[in-house]
Amino acid sequence: MAWHELLRASAARVPDKPALIFRDRPWSYRELLEQGERVALGLHRLGVQPGDRLILGLRNRPEYVLGLYAASRIGAIAVPMNASYKAEEARDHLDHSGARVAALEAESWERIRPIRHELGALEQVVVVGEAADALPWETLLASGEPLPSPPRDPAEEIFAILYSSGTTGRPKGVMLTHQNLVASHYQYLAAGKVRGDDVSLIFVPACHVYGLNLVGGALTAGATQLLLERYRLETCLELVQRCRVTLFYATTAVLIELGQFPRLRDYDLSSVRYINSGGAPLPPEVAARVEKLLGIRVANGYGMTEAPISGFRVPGEERRIVDPETGRPLPPFEPGEILIRGSHVMKGYWRNPEETARVLRDGWLWTGDIGYLDEAGRLRVVSRRKELIKYKGFAVSPLELEG
Repeated sequence: MAWHELLRASAARVPDKPALIFRDRPWSYRELLEQGERVALGLHRLGVQPGDRLILGLRNRPEYVLGLYAASRIGAIAVPMNASYKAEEARDHLDHSGARVAALEAESWERIRPIRHELGALEQVVVVGEAADALPWETLLASGEPLPSPPRDPAEEIFAILYSSGTTGRPKGVMLTHQNLVASHYQYLAAGKVRGDDVSLIFVPACHVYGLNLVGGALTAGATQLLLERYRLETCLELVQRCRVTLFYATTAVLIELGQFPRLRDYDLSSVRYINSGGAPLPPEVAARVEKLLGIRVANGYGMTEAPISGFRVPGEERRIVDPETGRPLPPFEPGEILIRGSHVMKGYWRNPEETARVLRDGWLWTGDIGYLDEAGRLRVVSRRKELIKYKGFAVSPLELEG
């Protein structure tokens, strides 16, 4: 299944249900699909072809979702980019991806415009808002016959390149196929027990794999998602109360702030049934404090751009703990490098075959993370492999030394 077919399926099933709510305006599944088709046609008329890279430097807003749909519909490759990037940061994405077209926030384009002459591949810029030397987003809302639907190979066709924020060197372009992301979305639904009647609040940046999985997962389930451009705790709590949010997705920093917020009792958060933290390790004491305050269990997900959902036991995923030097499988409770295999694991790194060959071996992704499995197969992440310290011939995590 190609990524855009997820939205099509939900639009056929629940056409009048709100798919998105943005700035208090609901977008039904039918409207989102119709707009997505128009944007796909508009991009096609701009010259975007299958395999072309399309930069999406947009915040959490409907245009970002429409850009994803349109890229998938055309057969182009979406390249999400942080809308807050400075010119030099954006240059890395634009140059390395070789994108011909970019859809940007007007403020982002104003930062990038001075170096446009240095971006040889970039031909067209579309902005949400008003800016010089760029086309307005409304240009893409074309009318006409829908694009044809050629045969696709979701297992091989790249849908997105996401630049990882790894711990080593410059970010690498992670190639995710349609199958990779569709599988991740279904794994996310299974892990979080997401239902069609859920309402999720998405303020984590959808340009990163965590946020992208939340957006795609909600569309897959036929659920409703509230998109928030910028995080502010009071705004989030007001939306939870007013819109009866059921799924609250956060980061460790957000949960620390939530647990220390003095006016938390002023808000009715009784609709929330699930809280998930991702993007960084969650200290047990932080989770415990939030759980005590709200009476809701806090789940901590583990994943990475290369394998978006990897911490929960979900269908279609295999995990293995091995000695990082020899590759020997290790028994329960013995820390070693975490290996992941499944349909959600990336195709490889864009224009980097050497690094691809290093981390992908016999279908297994060598994550560079250290962890162990307990007797029930639950994963506990300990540290990064590069953080290990050699002590009396053993690889020891700094966390173990601290203990």
